Amino acid sequence: MNAYSQQLPDFQAQTIGELESIYFDDALGGFFSAIRPCTSYIDSKTAKVNNSLGRQTSAQWIRTAFHDFVTADVVSGVGGLDASIGFETLRPENAGVAFNDSLFFFSFFVNDRVSMADLIALGTVVAIGACGGPNIPFRGGRVDATGPGRSGVCEPETDIKTTLSNFAGAGFDQQDTIGLTACGHSMGGVRHSTFPNVVPESNIGVNNADGRAAFDESVAVFDDQVVQDYLSGTGTRGGPLVTTSNKTVQSDLRLVALKGRDGHTTVPSFKTTTNLVTDIGTGVFGPTHGYPFKIGFTATTGLSGLVVKGRNFPLQDSIFVDALLSSVTPGLASFSKPFEVVPFTFNITVAVSPPSSGHE
Repeated sequence: MNAYSQQLPDFQAQTIGELESIYFDDALGGFFSAIRPCTSYIDSKTAKVNNSLGRQTSAQWIRTAFHDFVTADVVSGVGGLDASIGFETLRPENAGVAFNDSLFFFSFFVNDRVSMADLIALGTVVAIGACGGPNIPFRGGRVDATGPGRSGVCEPETDIKTTLSNFAGAGFDQQDTIGLTACGHSMGGVRHSTFPNVVPESNIGVNNADGRAAFDESVAVFDDQVVQDYLSGTGTRGGPLVTTSNKTVQSDLRLVALKGRDGHTTVPSFKTTTNLVTDIGTGVFGPTHGYPFKIGFTATTGLSGLVVKGRNFPLQDSIFVDALLSSVTPGLASFSKPFEVVPFTFNITVAVSPPSSGHE
C-alpha cells in the first residue's frame, strides 16, 4: 500500500489497496490476462479467448469508458464515469457487444470496496498503458450509478453541430473533441456486424467473422498511426469512418476536416508539435506527439529522454549530435515502462555547423 493510501480513512485506504492489488496482479486469470496480447478477445459467452471474430478486448475497454463518461453534464455535475452504461446497452447509440463483454469481465473484480465505475476507469488505464500508450495516473473511489444516465453518445451519422454540442456538454472544446476521437480510434476498428452501413460485408473473412475494418495498421497499439495515415493518405487513410463510401457516416472525416480559428485543421498539430526543452548536462526533455520528428540541441547536450503529457520516458542512454559519444546504436532507443520495454526507432539527422550554433 502506498503512502497516499496510508493517509486516507480506512474505507478509502482499503479501496486503494484493493485496486492496487488488481492493477499489479500479473497472475493467470488476473486483470491483465484479458489483454495479453493486446489483440486478444475474451468472449463473454464462453469466458474464453476467441480470436476468430475480429474483436479486441483492449479496444472494447476504451470504448466502454468513452460511452460511459461522454454523456456527462459538467454544468450540472451529473453523469461522468459512473458505470451507468450498464443500464444503457440497449440504446442505439451503444450498439455492439463491447459494453456487455467488458462489464462481464469486470464483474469478477467488483466487491464492497471496488465499484464497477472504478474498474471501467482502470480498464482504460490498463488497456492504454499495456498496449504501447502512456501510463495514466489513477485513483479510485467512484460511486456506481443506480440507473441510466442521459443519452447523447454521438453515432456515425450524427451531424457535426450536434457532435460538437454533445462533447461541449461533457466539457470538451473542438480541439479536445478531435483529439479524443483520434486517440479513441487508435485501437480496434468498426465491424460490419454492428455497423453494416459503414463496413461492407466483403470484410468478413478468416479470423474476422464480424467483418472488422481496422482504424489503422497497428490495431493493437495505442499510438497516433491513425492520424499519420490520414495526414499522409497512406495505410488506412484514417480508418473506416473517414474512408467509407457512405458519406452520411463519415463521422471521423467531418471532425478531422474541421478548421480552427486560425483557418487550419486541428489534426496536423498532432504531428508537428515538438516543443523540446534543453537541460544542459541531463539531456533534452519535452513533449512530442508525432513521429517522425526533428529535434535541435547543442553539441554539449544529449537527448536522454522525452516527456509525454508530463511523464518522463528516459532512453537507455543519451544520444549526442556526435554519434561517437552515444553508447547506443544511433537511431535506436527504448522506452522503459512498468509493463514492457517498447522499441522505438528515431530517424535522427545530424548536421555539423559552427560551434556557436545548434546542431540538428
